[in-house]
Amino acid sequence: MFKSVHSQTHQDIEHLIINNKTNDGTEELIHSLIAKYSTTAKTHVISESDNGIYNAFNIGISKATGEYIIFMNSDDYFYTEKALEILVTKAQEKNTKITYAKHVAKFLDDDFHISSTKIEDLLIYNPICQQTILYKKSVFDEYGLFNEDYKIVADYEYTLKLLLAGCTFAYIPQPLAHYRLGGVSTNNINASVQEIAKIQKKLIFTDDYFTEDKLYKFYRNKICSLYFIWKFSQLKLNIPDKIRSTTIRYMLYSWANSTIRCRWLIRPIENWLRKHKNK
Repeated sequence: MFKSVHSQTHQDIEHLIINNKTNDGTEELIHSLIAKYSTTAKTHVISESDNGIYNAFNIGISKATGEYIIFMNSDDYFYTEKALEILVTKAQEKNTKITYAKHVAKFLDDDFHISSTKIEDLLIYNPICQQTILYKKSVFDEYGLFNEDYKIVADYEYTLKLLLAGCTFAYIPQPLAHYRLGGVSTNNINASVQEIAKIQKKLIFTDDYFTEDKLYKFYRNKICSLYFIWKFSQLKLNIPDKIRSTTIRYMLYSWANSTIRCRWLIRPIENWLRKHKNK
């Protein structure tokens, strides 16, 4: 990660390293990397006890002085030396508060895949890789910091909150960051889905019909009923129509595959739902 940050063509960088105060030699290693790789970037090491990933993120936000912020974990790195240049240029061109891109996910066996990263999938799972999101720093002044009650997917809750608030997103259809699967979210799938269910219940599925248990079964096992789908179609949400229609289509496929496996029914039911939307 350190080398990739300091190899960026965009040189106006403030690199804040949040190190959970330990006595395992980590801080000494960080300073040796600074001596080896640091270029024109302003590098600061902040060593203090933190209470998890998102507490460390929030500490970084409070210390940052730049116009934009991006988060990288210790074994993440930028996919290209022009990653930050591309992100900042797009953010300035589109005047957006959130700019994001595709990413490369590396498996433990060193196999990898390039994500599709579609914002319209946001109600189905977390499609946007945190390591590619460039936030305008003013976002955190306006909408607050990451919710530390969520220990695994607080970044998902924040992205969803910004979407519902009507923030604009700019997308770059090329991979700009690389991260290794096996971190806290991918090693704790059940706990991750439980947090997603809580977040969805709080922000999206506010009708009493939707319980966290129903949402968990939908996200974890792709199980839902036609009534579940119809109830979702009736929710009045401040989301783009493309996200709503993509979510309903996914729900219909989940229902068809988990029950009677009749995919031919999906299109006529989808048309019926569209016709009776919010009636």
